[in-house]
Order: sequence, then C-alpha cells, then structure tokens
Amino acid sequence: SLCTLSAAPRRVHTIGDSTMSEYKPAATPKRGWGMYLQAFFNPDSVAVNNRGKSGASTRTFYETDNLWPSVKRQMKAGDYLIIQFAHNDEKCKGEDVYVENARLRAEGKDTLTDMRGTEPNTTYKEYLRTYIREAREMGVTPILMSPICRAYFKNGKINDEGQHKLQSDKGQSTKDKDYVRCMREVAEEMMVPFLDMTARSREFYEQEGQNYCMSNYFNCGDKTHTSAAGGMAIASLAYELINNS
Repeated sequence: SLCTLSAAPRRVHTIGDSTMSEYKPAATPKRGWGMYLQAFFNPDSVAVNNRGKSGASTRTFYETDNLWPSVKRQMKAGDYLIIQFAHNDEKCKGEDVYVENARLRAEGKDTLTDMRGTEPNTTYKEYLRTYIREAREMGVTPILMSPICRAYFKNGKINDEGQHKLQSDKGQSTKDKDYVRCMREVAEEMMVPFLDMTARSREFYEQEGQNYCMSNYFNCGDKTHTSAAGGMAIASLAYELINNS
C-alpha cells in the first residue's frame, strides 16, 4: 500500500486532464481534484506531484508541449504514477481523429483541427499501454484510474455519456465506445491496478442528488469541472480507492 511508512516519502505522480489539474484560485472557480490529494496523506510518507494538464488527452499529453518528458524527468524508481484520461479523448465522438481526417480528406471535406480524439478500443488503449511500459522501464509503478463522471443527470442517474460510454454514430452499441471498459481491459492485460473512479463518482453524485451536486460540486458553469468542494470530495474518493487497492 502507498501508505506504508518508509524512510523517505513515496512519490505519487498524477497525469490527466482539466478535471485533475491545478488552477489559480483568483482566475477561475474550477478546481482539479489533484490539487487536494496531498491533503489526505501524511507528507512525511507520501508526496503528491500533480501533473494533470487542462485540455490533455492520452495522445496530446504524450506528444505535445513536452508534458510527458517533463513528468519522466521528475520520476524515479520506487515512485507511483496514477493515469487518468478520457474526457478529451472523446473529442472526436469516440473516433480517432487521424482516422476520421483520412475519411474526410477522401470525401473532399475539411479536416478536423482538434487532434485530441482517440478511439477507445485502439488508440486510447495503445497510449495507456505506452505510459505503463515507459513507467515500468523506469521502475515506477503505474496505476490506472478511470475518469470522474460528468454531471450528466437523467431522472436522477448519471447517463451513459456521463460515464464515458459514447453512442456511436455508426449504429454500434454504446459499449463499443466505452472508455472505462477499455481502460479496465488494459489494466487486466498488463496486470496494473485499476481504480474505478467512474463508478465511485457516479455512486457519490447520485447519492448526493442532482440539485446538490450542481449547486455545490459543479458550480463552475459546466457539468465537467468541479468546484473547490467538488475537487476535495473527489480527492477524498481517490484516497479511499488508493488506500483500499
């Protein structure tokens, strides 16, 4: 367990998107849950390095802005890496943007300029595998944590899209574009711990109720980004999942 005492603090690096990232309090009411995770650990035993990046997908965190290389420079053997992506991987509605652009070019149509989209069964899985492999090569223990739900309520329940199961435009069933299922499959395939934050946040939001969630946890003008209270609540759930893994 992460909480086992050792001479030096165990370092936990977190990579993900805007739902995890740091924000300047004066600039926005948004707060990523990664900002609050350290508060749940004794700093003498666990040190959290939150590297969530607003707007990042598995692809862009790996390929752009020196993000992943800069995290790797901070990691060393014995550290832990929590990997949580999907919100921005969904930007092409469950399709891979390169595949979609090839199709659009062939039809003589304008191509998409947002390059974040990955297809969950293929490119999303491959980027997750790449982070896992490269972390392990450094002696770092990778952990896959599925993304927090969006506050997409229907009749008091979080709908499929809110749980990152997208409806395919091509007439396939929703499970074919299920990012959480695909992350779980990578975890099983590569024998990596899988922490189901999607299910845990869904249970939490449904228990708290739509009105309470929207006024207290998602009062940032959208249904994706949490407030300070929401970020702290998710960090508490993350600590619970980590501690029980």
